[in-house]
Amino acid sequence: MDHFITRRGAVLYEGDRPWRFVGANMPGLVLPYDFTLRMPERMIWPNAWEQEDGFRTLDQMNLRCVRTWNLPIAAPNEPEPVRAYVLGPNRFNEEAFVVMDRAIALAEKYSVRMMIPLTAEAGGYLGGIQTYAAHRGKPSGAFYTDPEIKADFKATIRYVLSRRNTVTGRPYRDEPSVLGWQFGNELRTAPPDWQAEMAEVIKQLAPRQLVIDGRDDRIPDEPDPNIDVYVRHYYGGDWLKNLEVDGKKLAGKRPLIIGEFGLSSDVAMIGRFLDAVRQSDISGAMIWSMYFRHRDGGFYWHQIFTHPSLMSYHWPGFASGEAHRERAILHLLRQKAFEIRNEPVAPIPAPSPPELLPFDTQAMFSWRGSTGADSYRVERAEAKEGPWAVVADGVSDAATAYRPLFVDESARPGQSWHYRVIAKNSGGESLPSNVVGPVKIRYGCLVDELESLAKAHSHSPGLKLDNAFNALFAEHLYRAVGETGDELVYRSPQPIKLLCVFAWSGPLDSVPLVLEASADGERFQAIEALAQRRGFDDLKDRAPSQLRKRGVGAQWRIEAEPPAETQFLRLRWRVPCAIDRVELYY
Repeated sequence: MDHFITRRGAVLYEGDRPWRFVGANMPGLVLPYDFTLRMPERMIWPNAWEQEDGFRTLDQMNLRCVRTWNLPIAAPNEPEPVRAYVLGPNRFNEEAFVVMDRAIALAEKYSVRMMIPLTAEAGGYLGGIQTYAAHRGKPSGAFYTDPEIKADFKATIRYVLSRRNTVTGRPYRDEPSVLGWQFGNELRTAPPDWQAEMAEVIKQLAPRQLVIDGRDDRIPDEPDPNIDVYVRHYYGGDWLKNLEVDGKKLAGKRPLIIGEFGLSSDVAMIGRFLDAVRQSDISGAMIWSMYFRHRDGGFYWHQIFTHPSLMSYHWPGFASGEAHRERAILHLLRQKAFEIRNEPVAPIPAPSPPELLPFDTQAMFSWRGSTGADSYRVERAEAKEGPWAVVADGVSDAATAYRPLFVDESARPGQSWHYRVIAKNSGGESLPSNVVGPVKIRYGCLVDELESLAKAHSHSPGLKLDNAFNALFAEHLYRAVGETGDELVYRSPQPIKLLCVFAWSGPLDSVPLVLEASADGERFQAIEALAQRRGFDDLKDRAPSQLRKRGVGAQWRIEAEPPAETQFLRLRWRVPCAIDRVELYY
């Protein structure tokens, strides 16, 4: 990057050229953002590979600006591990800031500018203005008025802007990839004098970077002299009318950025909105929100838990996102990202080779996917050199959340196979992945993620399939929901040696299912099972209200070794509950 983004009047410039963009919110670039159920295994910092997949995604879509959301502050006496940037007044988390260091360096590598909010009022789930106030024993509103709390926030600003990046060697204030510093996310009660005070601090510390308004709900009659950019968020309402009104209010005074827009599956309306942005003087607009691939295979997931189907987008769009028109919206976004910059729409490149992750004894595995890949071909061979046979084609790495992506159900005990994976998209195919093998198959496996009931041998007519509010079910995509007395029966190709069932129930302590085994499918007997319960009672007020409304209180993992010669498994509902995965090993 040869230039910082600068402002002249109401226009942003990159050198001598006006700078405009379509972009995205990608909070997970710097945060452990799958926080809805506070599951410890999800509250992790993104690693370098994951962050790079995020920036490759932005680059491939030509999204030249990304907004990262706020830098959380830990609650007083928060137990370890602390997943926050600010540990307390004037105390900071080096582990967290190394994550930010990498993000800023990758932004420069991929020619993406970053808008970085410093705290949050609305959406302070991981620690925002109320947490700053709590450290001083005061109500959240004191954040904007109390001298001690304002001094605490200024200490954060000074630390962040002065921090020396461990990757680039530069202080953050000298990083050209940082478009600017936003006071915070949706600071809707921030008074003008507070914003003016903080704007002056940022301007003095980082004069080459922009100061960005923290409110999203109004445009002032007269801009503050130290605030370079004003921001609005559009959800619901008439986006085109709002754009016209807001643009006129700032005309000739300051640039306007639509910092968030979305939660709509109306592709045509989004297209009209982005055309209106391009045809106006608005600097740019960023969709809410996008995610990238997970180090253990597949993607990170973050459904909007107030909506039944809306979730973070996964490039280039998949069948699992069809409810919110993921594929159509993302390709439209990419097209408009080229148009607003007066650039021809570049062809989507063929994907790079995926990375097959290690596995042994069981043909259940995952891979680190390729940016822009929309499907994969799985191949196997007896020898490492081949010849290779196709096991499955058109496999998605966005059809399963936080679990193995693929099971070779044709593999049988005693066989030995080598595996590889090839990524595919409209641009072509990748070279093959690394080879894993020989994998000596210990068990055959039948796995049902309950997208349909096609893998079941039989079931009660009252069973219902559910794909709504997945954030309340650990982001797992599909469930079979039954009432007391309902049944679901599986038939294994060979006698079942081990089985595992994953289920959700209300906050009860007893196992919600009865497991029954049969050799012939006629005579069943109950079998003992080992059940592990994960309750959500400890979340209490931190749990989303929708969790309580839907009566979800516990997640279950139920394992058993059925009697010899068992080929049929019957799951019988003791109480109303949902099953979201069944694994049979034979």
